[in-house]
Amino acid sequence: MSRSKSFLVLAFLAVLPLSLARSQQPATVPERPSALTGSVTGSVYYGETQLLVRFAEINIVPVPSDQDVARANQYVPPGTSPAPDRRVQRVFGSTGMDGSFSLNGVPEGDYLVAAVKPGYITPGAAAAMDFCLSEDQLKDIIASLPQVHVAAGRTSSVTLTLHRGAVIAGRVQFADGSPAIGAMVGYEAIDSLQRLEDAKRPENRGRRVSPRNEALQYLAASQNSAGKSTTDDEGRYRIFGLSPGKYLVNTAMVLDHSPGHVAMNDGSNVHSAGREHMFPEMMAVYAPKSFRRKDAKVFEVRGDEVIADADVTIDPNGVHTLRGRVLTAGDHHAPTTIILLKEKEAKDVPRFVEIEDDGSFQVNYLPSGSYTLQITSHDIPDPANSAAKPVEYKTVELSAVVSDQDVVLDDVLLVPLKPGERNPDFRF
Repeated sequence: MSRSKSFLVLAFLAVLPLSLARSQQPATVPERPSALTGSVTGSVYYGETQLLVRFAEINIVPVPSDQDVARANQYVPPGTSPAPDRRVQRVFGSTGMDGSFSLNGVPEGDYLVAAVKPGYITPGAAAAMDFCLSEDQLKDIIASLPQVHVAAGRTSSVTLTLHRGAVIAGRVQFADGSPAIGAMVGYEAIDSLQRLEDAKRPENRGRRVSPRNEALQYLAASQNSAGKSTTDDEGRYRIFGLSPGKYLVNTAMVLDHSPGHVAMNDGSNVHSAGREHMFPEMMAVYAPKSFRRKDAKVFEVRGDEVIADADVTIDPNGVHTLRGRVLTAGDHHAPTTIILLKEKEAKDVPRFVEIEDDGSFQVNYLPSGSYTLQITSHDIPDPANSAAKPVEYKTVELSAVVSDQDVVLDDVLLVPLKPGERNPDFRF
C-alpha cells in the first residue's frame, strides 16, 4: 500500500446495540436444567396451501415486561460493568421433514413464537426496527403475536402458519439493451426511510432501544440473508418475501479506479503504478433509470402479489463529471484524502471518492443539481521516520453546481490544524 494509505471510512451506518431481551416471567437459566424447564412442540403450515413447511427456522423469545423496560433504562455509571445476565435471549431450532419441531430444555416463562422461512413474512418483523414506537404500541404488537407458556416438566404446543410475502422482479440492463449480469439489486422501504429520519430528530437521539424492539428482532432472526438479489445471465432479478408497503428498487454502478493488480504465486501483491484506492466509486441507480432517489419509481404491494416489470436501465446519457484537485498549501503535495459529495436537500446516500497521486479527483455520473463536497485529509508519516508525526488538515466544505456540462473546480489548498485545534463534527 502507499505511504498514506491507512484510514477507515465509517459512513451511513446506524449502529444499534442489542442487549438481551427479557421475559415477562424472567426465564433464568436454572442450575439444574431438567428441574425448571419444559418443552415446546408444534407444526408449521403454509397459509396458501395448508401444506407442512419443512426446514423452517423456529424462534421462541421471552416476552418482555414493564420491569424489563425499566431495568434497561436504568442509568449505568461510566466504568461500571453490568452484572452477567443469565436470562434467555432466544431459543431456536427448525422443523423436520414432517414440518414439526420440538424444543427441549426451555426455562419456565412466557414466550413469543415464530417460524421464519425465506419468501414469507415474519409477524412483528417490521416493527422490530421502528425505534420511534412507544412502549404501549410495542405492547399491542407483541400481544397480537403467537405466544406460548412454558411450565416446568410440561410440554406446550403451538401451530404456526406462514403467509407468503410479495415479489418485485424485473430486468437490469444498459441503455443499449445489453444485460447487467451479476448486478446486486436491492430495495428500500419508504416507511423505513421515514423511520430513519424520525430517529435522527433531536428528541430521539440517544434514546435506548426498548427490550420489546429487541425481542421482535430476535424473533425474526434468521440464518438466511434476504433483501437483495443478484441478476442472472439475462440481467433478471427477483426480490421476494416483502411485507405490504411502498418500495424503491435500485442497483449500483461500481467503478474501480485502482491501477492494475498483479498477484504473485507466493501470495504477494505487486503495486504497479499510481495511488492505490481502498474503495471503488459507487453510485446507486434507481428504477426505472435514475441516478437520484427522488426521481425513482415507487412500487406498492398490498398482499402477496407479484410485480414482474420493475426494470432498471443504467443510462449515463445526460449526466456529468465533476473534477478538481486537492493539495496542501505548503509544498503542494497530495495527502490522504476522502471526498464526500451529496446533493443539497436530497436524501441520497453520499458518494465518496479518493484522490490520485497528483491530487486530482473525479466524480462521475452526476445529474444536474447543487452539491456539497466535504474534504477530509491527513498525512501519515513513514514508519521508518520515528520523529515524524501525523498531520491533520482543516476539513474543507464547499459547494458546486452541475448544470448542463462537466464541471472543473479550482484547486483546493489545505491548511494543517494548529496545536489543540479540532475539526468540527459535520453532519451530512
